[in-house]
This record gives sequence, C-alpha cells and structure tokens, in this order.
Amino acid sequence: MQTDSIRIKIETDGTIKLITDEISLANHATAEDVIQQIITLSGGSLQSSRRSTHNHHHHQADEHLHH
Repeated sequence: MQTDSIRIKIETDGTIKLITDEISLANHATAEDVIQQIITLSGGSLQSSRRSTHNHHHHQADEHLHH
C-alpha cells in the first residue's frame, strides 16, 4: 500500500515549500485541498514546478504568481 505524504519546509526568506512525491488517485483531491488551504491561510499564491522525475514540487510565497 502506498503512503502519500506532503513535506512542508519554511525557508529563511519566509517561502513555504511543499514537496510531494506521487500522490495516489484516492488521495489526490484531498492533497490538493490541503495545499490550497495552506496557500489561503498564508496569504500567498502558488508557483508550481516539477522535478525531473515527474514528482510535484510546490513553492508558495507572497511574490509568486499562479501559473
């Protein structure tokens, strides 16, 4: 059974970095909801980038724009 996880790292400049590996289909919508709540509560916007291994890598900070 796959374990889904979202790692949260707060950088020294205040940027909140969310790092996920592959999220199962059963948990994908919930993971998106959690990420959206973090963005909303922190007052920022989302900049999303993918690692070369096709995993998700999310950055969130006030100056970033939604793609």
